[in-house]
Amino acid sequence: MTAPPAVDDDVQAVVDRLTRRVAALELLLAALQERNEELRTAADFAESERAGHVDRSGLEA
Repeated sequence: MTAPPAVDDDVQAVVDRLTRRVAALELLLAALQERNEELRTAADFAESERAGHVDRSGLEA
């Protein structure tokens, strides 16, 4: 049985860097998706409120 070929250190460094970059981009994407959902919910609520579908009685202190 032969040993697998050695991985070039430069190639491995690039793979490691890109793996970290992908992880960072996935976190950014998740945060942006969450923000998008917040904005869409706020827009939907504002439209419902403008249309008079939001009853705020009982919410006022």
